[in-house]
Amino acid sequence: MKQALIRYLGAGARGVRFAFPSSNGRPPGFPEAVSWLAGLLNLSTGKAIPRPRVKDAGVDVVVWRPFKDSRTGFLIILCQCTVEFNWPPKAKDIVIGNWCGLIDFGLHPLTVLAIPFAVPRTFEKWDELRRTVNIVLDRMRLCELIEFEHLENLEEIKKWALAERKLLSGISVD
Repeated sequence: MKQALIRYLGAGARGVRFAFPSSNGRPPGFPEAVSWLAGLLNLSTGKAIPRPRVKDAGVDVVVWRPFKDSRTGFLIILCQCTVEFNWPPKAKDIVIGNWCGLIDFGLHPLTVLAIPFAVPRTFEKWDELRRTVNIVLDRMRLCELIEFEHLENLEEIKKWALAERKLLSGISVD
């Protein structure tokens, strides 16, 4: 997901996995993780006090496109990723007002909901969804953003996908 969003923002974009449980240098505690993220973004923490029991406040990936002048005022994306079948409510997991209290973004960052399902054009809640998050990345949009020639484990992914298709069609994979 991080790589897809970095590609969306273009050259110079950066990103981190923020989801709980922590990895890739993110501190395990939420208050420390918020300070860590603010530092990566070269922004100040906000006036709100992060609650220690919060895990990731709905943010799984953060991507931004800073300028070389190192000043604030650049595009930031907060992304919620889910594999839940009942995914529409996940669009409300990122409460942007709370995040703006935690980190001084200036104006609001963009919000993204990423799901591994194809959303049909006839999906009746699309208009509501696009008014809840700035961008919906469904399977088709994600495929558009992935650079397949640069995937590290492309052959493993192809084998896994073939096995899954066979399982779904009832064909033995032995």
